[in-house]
Amino acid sequence: MTYKPTYTIPKIMKMQAEGRTYSQIARHFGISRARVGQILKRERQRLASTKRAQRLCRQIRASNDLNDLDKKLSLDDLFCLLDLKPMVSERFKRHFQWLGTRELSLRQFMDVLLPIVDNPKNLFDVLPAFKIRTIGQKSYVAVNMRLSSLDVGEAFSKEWVERGRRLKEYLIKSEGYHKSKSLLYHFGHPSQVN
Repeated sequence: MTYKPTYTIPKIMKMQAEGRTYSQIARHFGISRARVGQILKRERQRLASTKRAQRLCRQIRASNDLNDLDKKLSLDDLFCLLDLKPMVSERFKRHFQWLGTRELSLRQFMDVLLPIVDNPKNLFDVLPAFKIRTIGQKSYVAVNMRLSSLDVGEAFSKEWVERGRRLKEYLIKSEGYHKSKSLLYHFGHPSQVN
């Protein structure tokens, strides 16, 4: 049996850029030609989405609209700007479309993730995103971590940090999310919220 090297997306992209055919790449790595096509298609879509998000971000920054947290964007533009994983974006988009929402502001999206609630009765008051059937704890944490690392303006950063601080306080008071305290770990972690 011949040794076949483990494939990586950058290696496949490089071989394709060098002019190799799908069949040649597939033989080299010991995978199917169809799998090579799937990988290349997904990577091209990811790169196109990232470029669109960067272009949209530059355009919004140039118009100084990022400091207007109430400026409404189409769902496609908002989720492109946020540059979330496609599966997670689609779940949120489907939810908002089901509600009849075609446009959303950054503040409205923050209200779904981390609303400002003075006397929350339960976790759903603090984290209404958990009411969305298709959004679980992993998706929720991934979205929040992504937004925490996103640079979409000073107004957003200040408000997001304040909302994170309030969540951390609530999680400490309520001893985290159920007994696992996994949300407290993610949001109470010093690197996530000051």
